[in-house]
Amino acid sequence: MQPTTWILVSNASRGRIFTQTGAKLDLFAAFPHPEGSGTESEAAGGLRFAQSQARFLKHGLDLHEFQELVLVAPYPFLSLLRQALDEGVLGHVVASFPLDLGHLETAPAMERLQELRPIFLQPQAVLIGGSAFPTESRTERAHAALPDMGGASQP
Repeated sequence: MQPTTWILVSNASRGRIFTQTGAKLDLFAAFPHPEGSGTESEAAGGLRFAQSQARFLKHGLDLHEFQELVLVAPYPFLSLLRQALDEGVLGHVVASFPLDLGHLETAPAMERLQELRPIFLQPQAVLIGGSAFPTESRTERAHAALPDMGGASQP
């Protein structure tokens, strides 16, 4: 049985979870950012939004809905998400991409995720210049590949 990967595509305005099992990619859930009270700072609202998504991910993990998790969000929201995730969920993160795909509609976002898919599904060892680097993480390989995929900045 192939593992199910949840891909959280989020920014400070909205979040979506896509599921991937094998080659099949589907929209699973959507999180529009609730309207704030107007007195809440943008940072506090972003943190609460990240925490609500983290709770949903924790619940999904508790129900064994996914085995691997990919995070796709722009900085600084990606940092807020990672801070909000508990250790159990963080242990299932196989890749993080500092990209803002949250503004895209579902079909273009899915196309972009298909482009990123080979990076986060690569085996642990990668050949670079004829040498294997088995300790290099999938996230490190993803960050290294980002400039070739549209010039996204690295942290």
